[in-house]
Amino acid sequence: MNTVGKVTMKLEGIDSLIALLRQLPTNVAGKLVKPAMQEAGNLLKAQVRMRAYQQLQAAEGRGYKRKKKGPHLYATAATRAKMYRKGETTFVAVGFDYKAGGSHAHLVEFGHRIVHGGTLNGGITAAGARLLRSHGFVKGDYAGPPVLHGRGKGKPRKLRGAWKDTATGKVREGSFFGKFFGGTRIRGGGKVGGMTKAYPILGPAFSQMQRPMMIAIENELKKIEGEAVRLAGNVGQKKHWWN
Repeated sequence: MNTVGKVTMKLEGIDSLIALLRQLPTNVAGKLVKPAMQEAGNLLKAQVRMRAYQQLQAAEGRGYKRKKKGPHLYATAATRAKMYRKGETTFVAVGFDYKAGGSHAHLVEFGHRIVHGGTLNGGITAAGARLLRSHGFVKGDYAGPPVLHGRGKGKPRKLRGAWKDTATGKVREGSFFGKFFGGTRIRGGGKVGGMTKAYPILGPAFSQMQRPMMIAIENELKKIEGEAVRLAGNVGQKKHWWN
């Protein structure tokens, strides 16, 4: 999920319910609260989606013509609620889904440099990628050598955006290729020709929806108060087979 920054909100007026939720095991309280956070996240997602669509309309009004196929940025707006126990903090992430095609959201949000004639960060250029494909390389996500340390020890390492040689079956990471391939430049060589205009999306959307989100959370939490009372009454009680 592509998000920009974090903002904290504190609920007031339902102190007794919050205190009740704190008596429950983390996973139980999380399941009760998660729908409320998801509801608030959905409100913000709708506003984010609308602002991204407005940005597209404004760009097309200036004569912008889309070169890349796939979903527009507004179609990748997404939300995900996840529970953590850190004092009075609960998180819901709202932004643009990388996997759905929203990995360029930050470029729209903050603006970016306009590069001509190649790339600046050493990445393989579009022309370079075409050249590699013409020589039998296919770009994709492949399994690499096993992980040596950590939680994934022994499992194949994921090589994202690597290149597979269809002739030999060998997988090469992008760093394997130098600046030139067969005498032709495939990375670097770009020059900055200005900046695109920033179009803030997440910040303004949050400012506009903060109050409606708070109301939605409070209303949804009030719905679970009866269940929270029942579950809190069971905390610490032993369970027997005849119960």
